[in-house]
Amino acid sequence: MKITLRTLDRYLLSEWLRVFLITLLGFPILVIVIDLTDKLDTYMARGIKPDAVALSYVFDLPEKMFLVLPVAVLFATVFTVGSLGRHSELTAAKASGISFHRLVRPLFGAAGAAFIVVHAVVKAFAGRRRADEPR
Repeated sequence: MKITLRTLDRYLLSEWLRVFLITLLGFPILVIVIDLTDKLDTYMARGIKPDAVALSYVFDLPEKMFLVLPVAVLFATVFTVGSLGRHSELTAAKASGISFHRLVRPLFGAAGAAFIVVHAVVKAFAGRRRADEPR
């Protein structure tokens, strides 16, 4: 089964994916930096090694990405549609007979696919994390 995308769909998906990936990776890193600065004194007072702290944040990253997923999808969709409006691409698409609903259909598909992929990754990491925990 081969899925062919129109040029406009590929353009929309590339614009959406760019914002989505920046948001999906940037927000968890921001949350980790804020959490690390809040708890750094505690880590140093207890004598926890930096590599142990880093490893705990690495294992916590998939959960943070899963929590940030709805925000990343929202930001990517809003910024993509906003960019289309700012550059008069929405007007051009409507003038050529493409409805707004048809125009954003790839964005809905990408949002659903992003949820499925990130959910699968989080489940894989969560299973591995539980296996690594001592009983």
